[in-house]
Amino acid sequence: MKKNLFGLLLPLLIAAILIATLTAVGSGWLLKKQIDPMVVQAANLILLLTSGLNIYFQMRNLRQPNPQAVMRGIIGATMVKLFFLATLVLVYIIAAGEKRSVYAVIVSMGCYIVYSGLETRISLRLKSEK
Repeated sequence: MKKNLFGLLLPLLIAAILIATLTAVGSGWLLKKQIDPMVVQAANLILLLTSGLNIYFQMRNLRQPNPQAVMRGIIGATMVKLFFLATLVLVYIIAAGEKRSVYAVIVSMGCYIVYSGLETRISLRLKSEK
């Protein structure tokens, strides 16, 4: 691998910083729209960590000589990430009760799409380097 892990994760870090900054600066506007900024911030952090782990596991899986093992690893890591995040959403909805912010969950789903797009771009870069 020509690039180190930090170089690959740089787009994810930039997205996380951008989302965190926008959430902090626009917290008043978000609250007016019934979007809890703390939920969006927590989702941003969780998405950054899970995406970073997913990229790390993809880098590790690319060392496998068997291309089927590489694909199984990528699909498996993505499925684990998806189920983990869905479980966290359910836990939040149940734990928050009446104070839950459905709009914050929707914004977090948008952040998930951003992180997934960046992950795909990084994965394609990893594949081309191999």
